[in-house]
Amino acid sequence: RLLMKAELINFNRVGKLHLRRVAHRVLDAESRSMDPEALEALIDGNPGDLRALVRDLQSVCALREGHIVISDVEDMASVAERDSQIDVFRALRDVYKSRSGKEAGRILMASDKNPDEMIAWFAWNNQTLFDSDALSSISPAMCMADRSLATKFTNRAFRSWYWGSTLAAQAAVAQPPIDTGGDPFLAYPNFLRRGGESWRAGTVVGHLSDDLGTSKASIREDLWPNLLAVHDSTLGGDSDEFSVAKHLGLRGEDHLAMHGIPRNRREAKRILKAFEEDVEDELPIEELPVAEDSDTDTGDEKTDGTQFSLDSF
Repeated sequence: RLLMKAELINFNRVGKLHLRRVAHRVLDAESRSMDPEALEALIDGNPGDLRALVRDLQSVCALREGHIVISDVEDMASVAERDSQIDVFRALRDVYKSRSGKEAGRILMASDKNPDEMIAWFAWNNQTLFDSDALSSISPAMCMADRSLATKFTNRAFRSWYWGSTLAAQAAVAQPPIDTGGDPFLAYPNFLRRGGESWRAGTVVGHLSDDLGTSKASIREDLWPNLLAVHDSTLGGDSDEFSVAKHLGLRGEDHLAMHGIPRNRREAKRILKAFEEDVEDELPIEELPVAEDSDTDTGDEKTDGTQFSLDSF
């Protein structure tokens, strides 16, 4: 009901053409002039924010009276650096094209993703950009970066984030990609998607979190990748095998979620029926009947001195 009455507003970054047009209007309104190269330098340092462009024009006009040249823009840029974050796709594209570890580290510092998320992005996209030999050579660095991120709870957090980000950046530029010509093809990691995906099933995560006594975040980050790998059909996972789900105490719907099968499919109905039948077929452990003369035998053993006790050990 709320979404039906809500209005969705998307904030997009402004292109250079529109930045240039707005800058000319502001300069004309203020009766100021500016060299074309100075204006281009000002626009190149702008992330696509009109408010930032107006503030930069105000700053450079305050520093210089009359005509504005490129040296004025450079002087302003030398003392003021805007703290702006860049899109994750742009950050990854710049990292893969930089071929420099120092430049890659600087790009990641300005990214809008933290090192924990960037590790997942690199691990996913490295598979399509590098061959098997390159992946095997950079995998130790990626593993070390992942271990470094895990130490933020036992060591200083800034060290963990630094090494997690730096090692991942060095691994991304250590080997040449398969296609060195055009822009790298980047994709969103499937295991990070939000919504109704199998890994995001809230009931499964909540059940495992309560049963194991841990947080939902740790379940998603540590346990889910292993569970998804076990149930992946390309890795030998069988949707008719219920041993893992039953061992964890999950329901049939949770079993479908781990396999990524929607409940409205015909296959899902068949699997749910087989899951219920398999659970019903499991017989409870029967207790052995107690013989009536057990007390008599025990008494005889006690009198004979053959009853085992703690003194026998």
